Amino acid sequence: MLVYQFVNSNAHNSTDAETFGIYQAIKIASTEKIENVIFICDNKGAINQVRKDFFQKEELKGLFWYAQFLWLPREYMHLVDF
Repeated sequence: MLVYQFVNSNAHNSTDAETFGIYQAIKIASTEKIENVIFICDNKGAINQVRKDFFQKEELKGLFWYAQFLWLPREYMHLVDF
């Protein structure tokens, strides 16, 4: 299992930080040539923003055969957040 860690010193709030994290995950998945991806996050604003950007930009849509952006409420994500 690979583990990545990033720091975004420009994040003004949790949505900025989570959005940055999703974009980093997109870059990693693309670099690793993963064709089918599901990005899961407990920040609804971040998921909605990235989903909107992703499906409007042809260069992003073409990265994967299948891509899904899934929001799960925080109470379902407490182990992952820990």
